[in-house]
Amino acid sequence: MGLEMDRSGDVLPHSAGAPDVFRSGPLQELRAGVRAAHPAEALERASVQRAAAAREAHLAGVYGAHAVMRERMEEGILGRVGRLPGLPSARLGADVLSGKINTLGFEDFLNVPEGRPEAPDPRHQLEVKFGLAKR
Repeated sequence: MGLEMDRSGDVLPHSAGAPDVFRSGPLQELRAGVRAAHPAEALERASVQRAAAAREAHLAGVYGAHAVMRERMEEGILGRVGRLPGLPSARLGADVLSGKINTLGFEDFLNVPEGRPEAPDPRHQLEVKFGLAKR
């Protein structure tokens, strides 16, 4: 019909469909490969991970392993709370729990989605969330 099947019944990747040029633009694949993270970004991520590991070790030493498990469970619950894709979500509970509410970082004012000139496509964002479309 329009899709070729291999012996296992899976759709072949080359026949899954043409890229959606109207939504992603003609050079989207090239742009995704060119963007590289800044070396300072990797250092900052590693620093945050080391600080979190040290905090968990301190909590486990002072209060026991249950305190670390409880905090991870609370982070998981508060991390899932959010609005539909395309709508800004403050994630206030997760910021309070992690202590980010007391700091002002680069991510708070640089490259904020609300400040971008192009409007997000809510339908495409929902399709990506539910696995119906690629990013």
